Amino acid sequence: MWRAVDQDGNVLEILMQVTRNGGAATRFSKKLLERQGHPPPVLITDNLASYQVPHRTTMSTTEHKQNNYLNNRCENLLWPPG
Repeated sequence: MWRAVDQDGNVLEILMQVTRNGGAATRFSKKLLERQGHPPPVLITDNLASYQVPHRTTMSTTEHKQNNYLNNRCENLLWPPG
């Protein structure tokens, strides 16, 4: 599951995929950029290596911060389940 969240906690895009690789990350990023119309100023992700692929190819001007704790807002949106 791929999920994009803005600084206010609003969900911008959700995409369900079987794999979490560079190709899937690139597809998700392109879909998000088409919908938003412009790249975000900062991209915050966990340390999954596949996030680096769309950053290099589609959002090279965006600052990319990788940290397991900076993306807690996104991780906690669907918790508790139900």
